[in-house]
Amino acid sequence: MSEAAGYETVDSEVAKNSFTPLQGWDDIRKVFELLRADENGALLVKGLADVTIGEISVDNVELIDSTGKKLLFTASGEIKAYASDGSLVTLGTTTDADTANTVIGILKALKGKDFATQTTLATLATETKAEAIRTLLATISGIDFAEETTLSGMSGNVGTTSDTDANTTVIGRLQKLITDLGTLADSKTLSDIITAIDYCSGISAVGAVGTLTATTTASAAIAGGTALANRKGMEILNNSANVVYWGYTDAVTTATGMPINPGISKTFEFKPSVATAIYVIAASDSELYIHEWK
Repeated sequence: MSEAAGYETVDSEVAKNSFTPLQGWDDIRKVFELLRADENGALLVKGLADVTIGEISVDNVELIDSTGKKLLFTASGEIKAYASDGSLVTLGTTTDADTANTVIGILKALKGKDFATQTTLATLATETKAEAIRTLLATISGIDFAEETTLSGMSGNVGTTSDTDANTTVIGRLQKLITDLGTLADSKTLSDIITAIDYCSGISAVGAVGTLTATTTASAAIAGGTALANRKGMEILNNSANVVYWGYTDAVTTATGMPINPGISKTFEFKPSVATAIYVIAASDSELYIHEWK
């Protein structure tokens, strides 16, 4: 179609829709102001307000805002975003320092770190440190961790199964313990144990009660003519107005003995298997009540 024919068609369309020629061409001019082609022949549309895009059947759609940020919808369904340097705040700019709290700033800070590079390794793997490690490993290798040498020395202390109770090995001493326990079992029977327990069970029906006069000469504290055999205890009651003194031998005196004041009783406990004598003495004759039991 020729340029004249094109204009004639536009004129007829304007006349058919009741537009004046001036109005029609003005609208067409406005449309062409919103449309332009780039250097590659792509059609660009300028939006003056918010635009809602429904379905567009073209290979590529590219949206560009006034700051230069672009959003591209490709024919394969991909979405690509483009932004000029610094237009995305969190991304930052290429001039950001490594102290900036942006993506570019943080990446620059990471780039400046020495992650075990030659500089770092040079301070770690020095000849002095390597020699110290070698010396330590040599020391460890010389330690006998319960190996043949150590076990050999231990076996001598443990002994053998043929050792007797005369040997000073572990097995020998165990044999000695077994022998001693056998001897103890033979010498101390259950009846001996019962008897020993009975000695500690308190007073029995067997005992002796009598009186004794303590004089200026020490005498044995007994209830009868002789001390009660295997006695477990004795009580002395001072039934006089004088202080009576007691001791373990007949050498006791009123100066060295322990006092029993008038009206006071003194109780003694004995080991039944051992005969223990108690002696009394006074500055003048003093009556005592004596009680022995077993």
